Amino acid sequence: MQKTGTPNEYRRELKTKILDYAMSEFRVKGIRAVKMDDIAKALSISKRTVYEIYNDKEEILIDGMGRQFDLAREEMVRVLESTSNVIEILAAFYKIHVEQTTQVSPVFYTDVEKYPKALEFIHQKGQERDKQAAGFFERGVKEGFFRENIDYDVIMDIGKNTSEAIMRNQLFTKYPMQKVLKNMLILYLRGVCTLKGVEMLDELI
Repeated sequence: MQKTGTPNEYRRELKTKILDYAMSEFRVKGIRAVKMDDIAKALSISKRTVYEIYNDKEEILIDGMGRQFDLAREEMVRVLESTSNVIEILAAFYKIHVEQTTQVSPVFYTDVEKYPKALEFIHQKGQERDKQAAGFFERGVKEGFFRENIDYDVIMDIGKNTSEAIMRNQLFTKYPMQKVLKNMLILYLRGVCTLKGVEMLDELI
């Protein structure tokens, strides 16, 4: 890889290239199958240079997942600014998360379980989403799209435990992850909606 710009610019550019290539390979081949040597050779740099940017594959994985979460959050902010109700936001959330699972190998999800720091990172992001979800459900009830007679703390706990069970039992090896996520989201989303909410949700999804 030819150096351009200042050392800091080159380092930022190189970090992005490493991250893009590694995450693309992780999703297709799984994390364990991709070696730091593979990344170095693909980018025409030394393995030492890769290690100067990232200490190990888990650090690359966490950085890559962090960027994915950030992009999803940015998209949701854009949706929030351009939509008028929670059902439109739900539909956008659904499409974002289903699309993110497209062309991701089941091996990727299996391998993630072997990286404790990455799992802790996912857990922390899940807690952040739970805090945001509480206000979201409250808004939906006020708008008349979500049912009033539901304990949404229970719903969130059930959803979290369902997600953990899917990963623990590797349901994604039996069905495509996209199909698993799609059916899980529809089940929970339609379940909390009023008739008014169901009609609009079915129209948008």
